[in-house]
Amino acid sequence: MRIALSVAVAVVLLLLWQAPAEAGRAAKQAAAAVGREWRWGLTVALGAALAAVWLGPLALRAARRPVPSRWRVPIAITSVLGLGFLTFLWVFHSSSEPASGSRVGPSRSSLAVQSGALVAGLAGGAITVWLNDQRRRHDDEDLAHRREQSTAELAQDRERAEEDRFAKAVELLGHSNASVRVGAMHALAGLARSAEHRTQTIVDVLCAYLRQPFLHYSWDSQPPAVDPAESDYIASLPPEVRASASRELAQKRVAAEREEAKERAEQDREREVRRTALRLVTAMLPRQAPAEGQPPIAVDLTSAHLDDVSFRDLHLQARWAGAHFHGVASLVGAHFHANADLDRAHFHVDASLDGAHFHANAYLDRAHFHADAYLDRAHFHVDASLDGAHFHGVASLVRARFHGDARLDRAHFHANAYLDRAHFHGDASRDGAHFHGVASLDGAHFHGDASLDGAHFHANAYLDRAHFHGGASLDEAHFHGDAWLDGAQFHRVASVDGAQFHGDASLDGAHFHGAASLAAASWAHLSVAGADFCGVVSFPPSLKEAKGATVNARVAVALPDGWRLRTPGGTSELVAPAAPDDDDNHDR
Repeated sequence: MRIALSVAVAVVLLLLWQAPAEAGRAAKQAAAAVGREWRWGLTVALGAALAAVWLGPLALRAARRPVPSRWRVPIAITSVLGLGFLTFLWVFHSSSEPASGSRVGPSRSSLAVQSGALVAGLAGGAITVWLNDQRRRHDDEDLAHRREQSTAELAQDRERAEEDRFAKAVELLGHSNASVRVGAMHALAGLARSAEHRTQTIVDVLCAYLRQPFLHYSWDSQPPAVDPAESDYIASLPPEVRASASRELAQKRVAAEREEAKERAEQDREREVRRTALRLVTAMLPRQAPAEGQPPIAVDLTSAHLDDVSFRDLHLQARWAGAHFHGVASLVGAHFHANADLDRAHFHVDASLDGAHFHANAYLDRAHFHADAYLDRAHFHVDASLDGAHFHGVASLVRARFHGDARLDRAHFHANAYLDRAHFHGDASRDGAHFHGVASLDGAHFHGDASLDGAHFHANAYLDRAHFHGGASLDEAHFHGDAWLDGAQFHRVASVDGAQFHGDASLDGAHFHGAASLAAASWAHLSVAGADFCGVVSFPPSLKEAKGATVNARVAVALPDGWRLRTPGGTSELVAPAAPDDDDNHDR
């Protein structure tokens, strides 16, 4: 609209400064003298009007105020009339009156009126278009504002309705009727589906319900309803009172059995309620990793007593310190984001964590696995701490990967422990650990330092083909059974100071790239057949078999009495002492 007005003003100014063509020379001079005054005045007036048209809305917009609607029509009428009047004046003063009796054209006043009406009409049309556009914009803005207000009101109503549903459902969780409690839990789960931002709050409420004290009669031995000593006491009574005492005891036993049956029925109902709560919690957990910057859903089951649980392939944050899992715990493929706290947790039945991922620190200190524990192919992406943990059943960590430090100090493996082909990328510590069953670490890789100081292997220990890329320390370790390290690779120093090998120890085919002080340990029977010793080495007197073993003669080598080195073709081989009836004695 403003562009149209600017074009109209430009046309007016062009006509204003153009001299009339039909005037004579004297008339042109007179018109020019008179018209110059009008032209300058009209030019200033039109320039001021044009500046008001362009700068007025800008000034109001700069002040963050739209043009008031009550001003728009008066401004439009004034502008139209002003342009029409100015055009009338310009045409009237710039044109000459036709000669008397001439029929060439209209009179000067008619021409001025027609020109003013034409310009006013054009300006009025342009201003009408502008006013309609302003009205449409105002209506759109008003509609958008009403929509925003309606949306906000709907959101507030929805928020109030959700709050009411949440409060009523939480209140019903304390109802004495088990079916009412189950219904309240389903109501909370439905609210979580319709309002995802409340999922964490609802999970917290259900977990708080599960943390309430509860023990099922099938989880623990129950005392007898009637003390057996009472029967013995009645048998010792005189015959005249024994019958009445027996009847009282029978009545007492019947009442106790009824009460026990009632309690057990209530415990069964509560058990089903808790199973429902646990199923709803797992149903609310995602199967995809949380978006960047979004925290995982925390499941706080601290000190809770639970039945069968399944978090298979789910993503969560576990806070399970002191929890008791009385049923099968299936955590296969689960992803634990943030620190996983399972300190002092008790798994009374089999625990399966095959392929589980611990993306932050994993704390299982003093945890008890009363049955078998399966952690095959589990990934510990940061540090893993199992200090003082007890594995009462089979412990399987085959192909497990510890990307940070792994601590199993003072851990107890009461049955067989399998860590075959496991990878320890950080430092691995098993100081003071007890392996009461077979300990198998075949093909395990220790990329950092490995410490088994003071560890006790009560049965056979298998470390065949194990790789110790850092330092290996077995100081004060006790191997009560056979120790097999055939083909093991020690890339740095191997320390066995004070270690005791009570059974057969085999280092056949092992490679020691650093120093190995084997004489500092106590060996019942040591075999190093085919082993390579590239660094400083000392052998104990109990060395029995060394066929094919080679040492580096350029470094210090301490041999037992009677043993010697033979260097055929530049290699140094260990030679056992000659038999007593062997006539061929060679000096070292």
